[in-house]
Amino acid sequence: MCLIGNLGCNFDIPLVKNTIVNKEVETRKLFVDYLKSNLGYDDSSFIVEKRISEFIIDLIIFDSKTLDINPIAIIEFKKQSFDINGSLHQIKKYLQVINIPNLPAFLVEKDGVFVLQAYGWQKIDIKDFPSFQKIKKQNDWTII
Repeated sequence: MCLIGNLGCNFDIPLVKNTIVNKEVETRKLFVDYLKSNLGYDDSSFIVEKRISEFIIDLIIFDSKTLDINPIAIIEFKKQSFDINGSLHQIKKYLQVINIPNLPAFLVEKDGVFVLQAYGWQKIDIKDFPSFQKIKKQNDWTII
């Protein structure tokens, strides 16, 4: 079974028969492994399931090498079928709570990666996900 968009089906995970949360956790683990192996992210760049106000953000990326505590991106993980409008509302609430409205935000689910654009979610190929060096320069990258 191929997971996370066009990753080339070079890895598999067994079907998780438990809860949606387990599926999201497995997807997150695979995606974080991909970021570390292919795009220059390291373990210290991630904060997992961070509670901010009444919300829990699945993954926050920040530049731990500069000791800057400001996030440089957030990622929400979802089960395969999800409410795209509900997810959009959820991410916009996160951005409002952390008070960084233009922070790069992504949604990752079993079959794809989405980037938040002004008009809503845009599906992207995983190979177009920004590298750590690129995402640090938030205003210097765009996905067409």
